[in-house]
Amino acid sequence: MSLYVCTTVGCTRYLDEWLNAVSNLKPSIIAVARDTLRSEPLKQHQNLHVLEYTTKPWQSYEERHLNFESDHSILLGIIKLIEHFLSRNETHFLHIDSDVIINKSASLTIYPLTWDYLQFTTPVVPRENPQPTRVMLFWESTNFGISKPIAQKILSELYKLLDKPYPVDINIHKTIRKVNPRKHRLINSGVSHYIKGMKYTI
Repeated sequence: MSLYVCTTVGCTRYLDEWLNAVSNLKPSIIAVARDTLRSEPLKQHQNLHVLEYTTKPWQSYEERHLNFESDHSILLGIIKLIEHFLSRNETHFLHIDSDVIINKSASLTIYPLTWDYLQFTTPVVPRENPQPTRVMLFWESTNFGISKPIAQKILSELYKLLDKPYPVDINIHKTIRKVNPRKHRLINSGVSHYIKGMKYTI
């Protein structure tokens, strides 16, 4: 197994910690899709491949999900990352949000597993009613992994979602399940998520 580890950035303030964490996976490449009109400035990092694209400007970081306009940007970024992955030799694609930190024990779990489809149990606050006191666990986030054959099968379907991407995370997982991945695995511990500046861990 060789890993293409990536993220789609809006918030870059946890990127250093994210990079340290995903480095434990010993990926062949670490890539970032950056919507230049909807993200914070990106610091220079030696071991980072950056794919830039543009959609619609955001009003501010705090309002980045207003009316769920960010879903189109997130999906387009993931599509660009998958296209780049398919042009290379890595066998597995792993997208981890830049405010989600995978600890070392979780990283050591990912590599021995064989998988076509990987999901992460992630602490979240619903975007529809964000209350940091109501942290829930979610399995259909934009933290996921797929093997190359699955990526090849879903790419055209992801393009079809661009007209109506919301809810982008759930729609991505629905698309993956449609192609019936045989080896489905779940990482259910060692995942942290920064929510409104607070770090929640399972």
